[in-house]
Amino acid sequence: MEEYEVRTVNIFKVLSNPVRYKILKLLGEFNEITPGKLSKMLGRDFGRISSHLKIMKDAKLVRHRTERGRVYYKIKKLDILAVIERVEDMERR
Repeated sequence: MEEYEVRTVNIFKVLSNPVRYKILKLLGEFNEITPGKLSKMLGRDFGRISSHLKIMKDAKLVRHRTERGRVYYKIKKLDILAVIERVEDMERR
């Protein structure tokens, strides 16, 4: 299997989790957000949200920056939003 194919499979694995899927959608909507805010919005434990963000970061789907002690996440590969939208459109039919 080619390296890009391995990375592609990994991206689909990341997207297969409903929480990570929702995190990506929220990041697309808000552009940049803290793990604490994601935790409140999704009604999930902060530690679990952080774990999901790490998995997404390892898959190179998101990146983070720190400002005044707060961590902000945003989507690294914006094309993923188009993929999500395309699959959602396909499933609506």
